[in-house]
Amino acid sequence: MLYARVSSADRKDDLQRQGQRLQAFALEQGWTDFDVVAEIGSGLNGKRKKRLRALRDPRVSRIVVEHRDRLAGFGFEMVEAALAAAGKRVVVVEEGEVADDLVRDLLEILPSACGRLECGAWAPHSKAPVGPEPCPAGAGGDGMRVMQGFRFELDPNGEQRVALAKHVGAARFAYNWGLSRCLEALEQGLPLPSAAQLHKAWNIWKRENASWWVEVSKCAPQEAFRDLERAFRNWRQGRAGRPRFKRKKSLDDNKARLTGSIRVTPRHVQLPRIGRVRTKERTDKLMELLQAKRARILSATISREADRWFVSLTCEVEHPDPSPRNGDVVGVDLGLMSFLVLSDGTRIEAPKPLSRGMRLLKRRSKQLSRKQKGSNNHRKASLRLARLHRRIRNIRRDWSAVPRHRIPPRRWRKPSRRLWWRIFP
Repeated sequence: MLYARVSSADRKDDLQRQGQRLQAFALEQGWTDFDVVAEIGSGLNGKRKKRLRALRDPRVSRIVVEHRDRLAGFGFEMVEAALAAAGKRVVVVEEGEVADDLVRDLLEILPSACGRLECGAWAPHSKAPVGPEPCPAGAGGDGMRVMQGFRFELDPNGEQRVALAKHVGAARFAYNWGLSRCLEALEQGLPLPSAAQLHKAWNIWKRENASWWVEVSKCAPQEAFRDLERAFRNWRQGRAGRPRFKRKKSLDDNKARLTGSIRVTPRHVQLPRIGRVRTKERTDKLMELLQAKRARILSATISREADRWFVSLTCEVEHPDPSPRNGDVVGVDLGLMSFLVLSDGTRIEAPKPLSRGMRLLKRRSKQLSRKQKGSNNHRKASLRLARLHRRIRNIRRDWSAVPRHRIPPRRWRKPSRRLWWRIFP
């Protein structure tokens, strides 16, 4: 039996798509004798008539669903175990994502609410501050919970590269689509729509105008609308400029945040709708924290730099309280001739990657300008220039942490009239 379900009547197109996908999957497996059962209603309701009738039917030996939450929002493992005891099997077409809106939101809210009640951890999307929260002794650990990011470079295959690009493009398109609606509301003197209102309007618009929406996770546009809402809030509060449209060629605009079912395995990261992607770096440090239940993954942000892909996992990590530091005091000054000058006379010079690479940067920019747009040579020259920009950016980013490790261990020093930094070992 093939079972398809949606949560509301306005998603009948999705219900039809589920049925077609389940039938195609059954034919690929060589199953020809099957019935298709379609139902509309919440998965949290345990009294769905068609579902109960299918579970009780002795002729049914196999139940095929697109996602786990289509059959049961909560307690899927218990339902699966009960059916296995009765000689029935549950087949899930796609294991990688919990796609129902209500279930996904509840799965995100409940752990955060429980963590807040247990040791004062705030929910990831609440308006409360997300800084270090002390955790009382005996309530989850002797330390504090902080937000920490773990960034890994991905090693995707050809199919996964296409999927990553589709998610980044969908997030950028949804952001620009929502921004145009917000600008229209400003011109007409109407209140700005919230992220939830934009997402609701997007679900209606995409079925007629964006046929590709079934190929990407719904988290990409949903999180883009949340970013847009936060951008307008910062603009109105004077913390940033007015939001602008995102560009495909901009480095900061080639990002997409995903939530839901995200897992980390040795040298692999499981992402919604994209699947299991290999990483070029080891994930042992994060896995140790997850296995010790000292960390919890909140979201994953995929980004592209030239021809490389990265994933940044935002986690809530429990850290022990820092111990007091003892040692000598040193002052650090941002110099004019040198990058840093210490009070003991030590000078630290900066690598200056832009000035050293300016000659090569000019040469590759000139080579790009001489290529015909749209040609393979233009694409190759653009990639060479982007790689050089990435190298300069990486040297600058790495250097920002180097002086801290080159300075001998010191303790606090109160700033004076000059610019003094408080340096730790």
